[in-house]
Order: sequence, then structure tokens, then C-alpha cells
Amino acid sequence: MSTISQTYHDLRFAPEQLYFTDEEYASIAKEFFGVEGPKEAYTNRDRAFLQAALFVAVDKSEKAKLLFDIWSSFVSAAPSGSITKLMKKLVQSGAKHAFSAYIDDSPKYSSVGRAGVQYGPFTTQWRLRVGVGDVSALENFLKYGN
Repeated sequence: MSTISQTYHDLRFAPEQLYFTDEEYASIAKEFFGVEGPKEAYTNRDRAFLQAALFVAVDKSEKAKLLFDIWSSFVSAAPSGSITKLMKKLVQSGAKHAFSAYIDDSPKYSSVGRAGVQYGPFTTQWRLRVGVGDVSALENFLKYGN
């Protein structure tokens, strides 16, 4: 069974890549896990973990949208239409999705992405970290250090 950091091995943040304020990290934690955070100040490991959770939610949302677009292409295709027309529509919707994902400066997450984080190991680790107060309960998403 793989861990979160093995699944998302490219999600590693240097301290200077932790983009949000502590209030924003508290908001992310409250949104995903229902618990704002530890009683003490956030550590860089906390910040990297919450930022990784947000990135995973956006990633899962974009993948779900792509799959929905592909499914819509097949469902909305005319039964008498040719395979060529169907494939053309599929390629167009895929390209549209790919370009919109890269052009969008403010990525958003959907309920699918949110559920992917909420019903996965992120929640267990965060609640354990907050409840026990031990930052080592979180997987380390920092490039170096703790």
C-alpha cells in the first residue's frame, strides 16, 4: 500500500514555496478537515502538508472534469455518427480541457477533489496531528528538513 507522498512524489515544497499565510492555512484545514489546526503555531511541515492537500484536491478535480468531458463526448454523440466524428469531438474536448487547465490562473477544486482529500489518508493524518499535537504524524512534503 502506497503512502500519500509516494503517490504524489513530485509534491515537495521548499520553505520559500509555501505560499499562504497562517490564516489561509487554517482556512484550508477547516475546509477539508473541519479542524483548523494545532494549538501551537504552524510548522513548515504543517504548511507543506496542507498545501499538498490543496494541490491534490485541484488535481483530482481536473482529472474528474477530463473524465466527465470524455464521457459527455460519447454520450452526446449521435448514434448514426461515424467513429471519425466521435474521435474528433473527443480530441477537441480533451484539448479544450488541457488548455483551460494550463491557462487558468486561479485553479479551483470541485466536490470530487474535495472528497478525494476528505475521504483519504490526509484527514486521518491531520486529525491525529491536531489531536495528539505531534507534527511527525504528518507525511513530510518538504523538499528538505522538517
